[in-house]
Amino acid sequence: MATMFGRFEIQSELSKSDTALIYKAMDTEANQVVALKTQTLAPLGDRAEAFVETLIAEGESTRELVGQNIVMLYGAGEIDGQFCAAMEYIQGNSVATMLARKEGFSIWDLLDITRQVCAGLEQAAAKGVTHCSLEPAKIMVQWDGMVKILGYGISNMGLIGSRLTVLRNRFAAKPSTCVRTCLLWARSSTRWWLARRLLMARIRLRWQARLRMRCPPALRR
Repeated sequence: MATMFGRFEIQSELSKSDTALIYKAMDTEANQVVALKTQTLAPLGDRAEAFVETLIAEGESTRELVGQNIVMLYGAGEIDGQFCAAMEYIQGNSVATMLARKEGFSIWDLLDITRQVCAGLEQAAAKGVTHCSLEPAKIMVQWDGMVKILGYGISNMGLIGSRLTVLRNRFAAKPSTCVRTCLLWARSSTRWWLARRLLMARIRLRWQARLRMRCPPALRR
């Protein structure tokens, strides 16, 4: 018997954290496969209602945001004490997963990922939409090489869990301050990761060029 969660038929679990779960699910009303993110609101206590309102408002701001490098948000809301978001289902791996598996990146891979991420960010910025929790785990690479940015419209869900302390101190009084803090953190961490990977690739290419120059012509590839 299939497990139902509201209108969604759960097919499998894609990922899990301390406070959130992401499932592959069938939207029985729209008749399409989605990635369903569910996150418990219990840690927020009496701030949960205000937090849900903020997330729904963020989702509404992305209604017109459509792009080949941006994962589409189909809808979001509260079901049985959990905040749920139905998103476009992506077949591939996140950059964070690829790093954890120690998969190699050529300089061309890095340039292509960077180019596509920047294209998605620029398109969102043109619509006045910002991402508040951008990180390698939210940069997906499909099997065909297409890069997709996860989380537009629900990026503030990251405030629960890893940034719960920031939320408790600031959210009730000044939610915009908390959002700006998380946005600066996301931008700096992602830029640092991209810059570091590009620098490592360039150094590797320079050493390979030097070694080829020192090898006898007959041994050069």
